[in-house]
Amino acid sequence: KGYYQRRHSGGGISAARTFLQQRGREDGQYLIRRTALFRHGGHIGTIFFFVISVFFLVDNEKWNNRKAIRLWFEMIFISYVFFIVYMIIRKGNIESEDIFNALCPVISYSTWYLTFYLVVLLLSPLLNKLFKRINKYIVLGLGIILMIVGMLFHNSISQGFSFPGIYCLIYFLKHNHSEIFESKRINVALFLIGLVLFLAIFFGTNAIGLLYPDMEVDLLWQVNYGNIPFYFMAFGLLNLFRKIRFKNSIVNYLASITLVCYIVHENVLFRTYTRPEIWEWIY
Repeated sequence: KGYYQRRHSGGGISAARTFLQQRGREDGQYLIRRTALFRHGGHIGTIFFFVISVFFLVDNEKWNNRKAIRLWFEMIFISYVFFIVYMIIRKGNIESEDIFNALCPVISYSTWYLTFYLVVLLLSPLLNKLFKRINKYIVLGLGIILMIVGMLFHNSISQGFSFPGIYCLIYFLKHNHSEIFESKRINVALFLIGLVLFLAIFFGTNAIGLLYPDMEVDLLWQVNYGNIPFYFMAFGLLNLFRKIRFKNSIVNYLASITLVCYIVHENVLFRTYTRPEIWEWIY
């Protein structure tokens, strides 16, 4: 139960992901000065949450159909409630693409992370059994290759390689070098290395972008789910904080609703028709 609570407490990072990401944007353009650093918030929060989830899924030997059905129902129910409300408020004035995404949230990109998580949740028992049968270095090599390929792509393509890659790497480490998960020194070093590399890449690419504006788009390669320093930070923090034992009813309650908050905040109709007005009012 303690692990369960700490895992979902980590979801608080993911709950803040979209807020941080949107603070780094204004009318679809990246701000260069005060809020530019926050454009990475969405990627960092999502990666942290996925790494936390994978830590538990690599030991999963049974299909958790009940959990998968519950997640699927929450996505469908909340999406349909928003659809009815917005159809009434906007008197049916909704783009056809948004209607499709609202009625089919599981296969649309609007809540892609939950769909991806559902797939990994259902496949994890099969993957774990497969990895037990093959050479452990094949798992390691596959993970490294997928992480490298994911680093070369941007956004929707990158996570398709990087997330399976980190699954392979965490499986390999947890089942062959579990001492890494327990070493405070190693995990502090991993976090600091990831943080330093991230800041160096961020300030370096932004400095180049300011000097050479024509290269601005090309330099955004680092704003993706294949940014390896993010995984160093996530892995290090996971292993440092999972050893902290505490019980707090408020924290546990807030952690239990983070997933619902994410589904609401990332709802395609709310994101398309309401959130821009909120940010316009703020700015």
